[in-house]
Amino acid sequence: ERRAVGRGSSALNTSLTSLESFSSGSVPVVNPNYIEVESNAFAARVETLFSVCRVPNYRYAEPLIRYYGHALASARDENGNTALHLVAAVKEGDENSIVARDVLSITRDLIAAGAPLDAQRADGATPLSLTLAVGSFGMAQMLLEAGADVNLADAKGQTALIIAVQMGLDDMIENLLAHNADPNVCNTTSQSALHIAAAFNKYSAIPRLLNATKYGANQDAYAMRLDADGRTALHVAALMGQLDALEQLLKYPAVDISARDANGLTALELAKSDDVRRELQAHGAT
Repeated sequence: ERRAVGRGSSALNTSLTSLESFSSGSVPVVNPNYIEVESNAFAARVETLFSVCRVPNYRYAEPLIRYYGHALASARDENGNTALHLVAAVKEGDENSIVARDVLSITRDLIAAGAPLDAQRADGATPLSLTLAVGSFGMAQMLLEAGADVNLADAKGQTALIIAVQMGLDDMIENLLAHNADPNVCNTTSQSALHIAAAFNKYSAIPRLLNATKYGANQDAYAMRLDADGRTALHVAALMGQLDALEQLLKYPAVDISARDANGLTALELAKSDDVRRELQAHGAT
């Protein structure tokens, strides 16, 4: 059963009524590149497209994108969202679901219409970062294949790679690295993706990041990169009590167990749990 589309305004009702005729085959003669002079008419079309992208509903979105093209695909709301941002915020769920099919179909048509792949809304989020945050792999893959910039950061300095690490999306981490994601990019607290993996105990991401030398990273320097508190990923894992992440980090000779943070503390001195302290001591920490 099709999902209902909200009909919150008269302009939206009028636009949806027009779309019903579009979808039923009664297509008006419209120049695809024509933009209405009246701003309220164009605003109604934008409102309609944004509404059906939020649902999402390809039946209503397709004729709008097809007939009004780039002008509509690149339009923004008051928060800087484009239609791609709104579709990206919808979790696809099962790949065979109606939602997933509509998300991917709308995304495909918006990309074909020239929607800005790297548009950043007011908080700096891009369509790619939003779709990763909800775990929608299909749309993320479409954006990557279309050439989305993987290294753009939001207002918190979070890149697509940092978000994928925090979400524990191991396959997507590999995919992002293969599309030139830079593991050296840090957030606003100078934490790299490796720091994030340590903080959130995403231990399976650690070897992927530390072995990213094939993508241009320097393992020794990366393992010992300092955040705003002068801490390495090992310090962070110890402080947060993340034993699994700590064990992964200790497998790499580049990780210096005796390094001190900005306050002169070692990982052992920062450790908050007995298990973490024992693991560090087993590797020679004193």
